[in-house]
Order: sequence, then C-alpha cells, then structure tokens
Amino acid sequence: MIKKFWASISHRGIKPEHDQKQTKRFTLINQYLAVTITVYFLNALSDFLYGYIMESIMLLCSGAVFSILFYFKKQHNKFVILASFVYASLTIFYFGTVANIQAGDYLYYFPLVLAISFIFDFEKDKAIMVFLFFFVSALLLIYAFTYKSSEEISMVSETARYQMFVINLIISAATVGFFIYLTIQENKTNNRLYEQRLQEKEASEALTKKTLAEKEVLLQELHHRVKNNLAVIVGYFNLKLNGTENEEARAVLLESRNLVNSMALIHNRLYKTGNFSEVNFTTYLKDLLVEIQASYPSIANSVAVKTHIEDVKLNLNTAVPCALILNELLNNCYKHAFKTTKTGLIHIDLLINKNDELTLSVKDNGVGLKEDFDKHDSLGISVIHGLSEQLNGKCRFFNDGGTCFTLVFNKN
Repeated sequence: MIKKFWASISHRGIKPEHDQKQTKRFTLINQYLAVTITVYFLNALSDFLYGYIMESIMLLCSGAVFSILFYFKKQHNKFVILASFVYASLTIFYFGTVANIQAGDYLYYFPLVLAISFIFDFEKDKAIMVFLFFFVSALLLIYAFTYKSSEEISMVSETARYQMFVINLIISAATVGFFIYLTIQENKTNNRLYEQRLQEKEASEALTKKTLAEKEVLLQELHHRVKNNLAVIVGYFNLKLNGTENEEARAVLLESRNLVNSMALIHNRLYKTGNFSEVNFTTYLKDLLVEIQASYPSIANSVAVKTHIEDVKLNLNTAVPCALILNELLNNCYKHAFKTTKTGLIHIDLLINKNDELTLSVKDNGVGLKEDFDKHDSLGISVIHGLSEQLNGKCRFFNDGGTCFTLVFNKN
C-alpha cells in the first residue's frame, strides 16, 4: 500500500513519451517536493504543540505552496524548481534566525544541498547549481555571524529549545537518509541495468559469432559449388576440344575454357584458404600461369615468364576482372606474339605506388601490335577495355620491342 502510494507520487506528471533522463529528473522533483511538504507539515505540527501558532500557520502556508506546485505540472519547469529552492532556503534562514541557532533549523540546509545535487544535471544546469550553492552558503554565513543578536521567540525553557533541536535533527537526518537511500537505490538500478546490458551484449556477441560462423560455412559451400560448376563447364569444353578437329573452333573453345578456368581458380583459392573476402593475387597468378601454359604445350617450354608481383591481396570484386584481363593478355601472348620466333619472354609486373594504386603491366618480346591496331575493333582489346573500366582504371596498349600493356587502378 505504502509502496503503491509512493510510486504514484514519484511518477506524477510523467508521460510515456518522456525519455529515461526526463523520467529520472521528474521522479526526483516529485520526491523532493513530497519530502519538502512532509518536512513543512511536521515542523508546523511541532511548533503548534509548543504553542507557536503564528509560526505554525506560516509553515502550513509554505507546505500548501509546495503542495500546489506538486499538484500542477509546472513543477517540472526549471525556473519554478529554482524558485522553490530559494523559497525553502529563505524559510530555513527565517526560522533559524527567529529561533536561534540552538533550535537546529540550520540542519535542513544539508538535505537541501543534497536535493540540489540530485535534481539538477551539472552539465546542463551548471549556472543554476552554482547560484543555489552560493546562495545557501551566503545564508549560512549570515546566519553564523548574526545568530547571537537574533530575536528569539518566547522559548523560556532551555529544555524546549533542546527538544526542538532534537526534532529538527531527527527530521533533517531522516531527510538526509532518504537521499542516501535514493543514492543506494540509484546505484543498484544502474548496476542492474549495467549487468543487463552486459548480458545482452554477451548474448548479442554470441549470436553474432554464431551467425558469422554460419555465414562462413555458407560462403565456403557457395564458393565450393561455384568452383564445381565452373569445373563442370571446363570439363565440357575439354570434351568439345577432344571431339573437334577444326582449328578455329578449337581456338575459340580453348579461349572460352581458359576464361572460365581463370574464374574457377579464384573460387578454388577462396575455398581452400577460408578467406572469402580477399584473394592473394601472387599465389593466384602462379596457378593461372600453370593452367595457361598447359593449354599451349607446343610453345610452353620455349616461352619464359618472369614475374615481379608484390604481395597483394585483392577483394573479389577486383580480383575477378583483373584475372580475366590477365587471362586475355596471356592467351594473346601465347597465340600471336611468337609466331615468327622459336623462343619468347613475357614480363608480368604488379606493383603498388604511394597512393595505394596498383600498376599491372604485361610485356612480351614478340611481333608486337600492328600500327593501326587501335583502328580495328578487336574483341579481345574491347573486352580488356571494358574490364578496365569496371575497375575504374586507366589502361593502354603500345609497342616497345613487343606488345606492352599497362593498367593503373585502385585495389579497393
């Protein structure tokens, strides 16, 4: 019953749209006003029992003012709350001055300072808090220097003044204890919320790890299936090659097989390494050279390949177009560059510059390009230009003791 009543007081004026900080602040304001009203009425009762009717009426009126503030929603306005603290401070100062220091009214400044610390946010309400602290400090100083000359109310008996002090001490101590209790409860709530968030984070991390593990398995299976499907296509081309005697048809089938195989090698590399986001292009190039050399057994032994490739890892979106470009260039070298010579040399370079750009160059010492090669619509060159645009790179063909090709692109 008491808990429900206190909860209804604490949550008065709080709306569902209020966030956590607003709810906390409004709850503290409600609790502060409820405690202030209680203290005023308890002191009014105490003064009435001691026969100080005028003082009792003044305290009842002050309690009524705070009750009105509590009833209306304006208690959430910062200016109104500031005014309530100023009014409470002046009330304590007045009754402490009238009743003399021995009555202990000054003890209420301590819970008042605690209330200021609780209700206001120092980051947002720094000016208000500093003003209130200085205001209370000024009243305490005035109180300390003037209490000897204060006008005492007619408390003839020292016993009555002592009893008044004990009552004020008990009420103020209870109020301080209340704010300490709020601190403990707030710490418990924060600890509980922290533990809850920690548990939620751990559960989320566990779920993320599980999801990532499942994703890796699915990606591995995907690359495995793609590799197998491409291998089936390569096998189909091999069957067609074995059953075809027409040289032009065999050349087309061979190029198509090598093109598909260059992509299959990438998926095979991803599947074997377990890294589904990047391909080690240095290792991949070695595999690609072996496959292409096996496609041209008649000249493979007479053509040397020299590579200068830095340790480069490319993502899948970059690796595939780059692989297709290399496949097209190397096939052209083996098919066309060394028709008039018995031996040949191919240079392949892949270097990184300071701007994190890659430069791919393929050069042979073969017959070179025709002088008007750029005026003819060569399918191979068109494909290479298209793939270079896909990489957002700049490429060019030129003659320099043979056919030369360069491509500059960003690896990301």
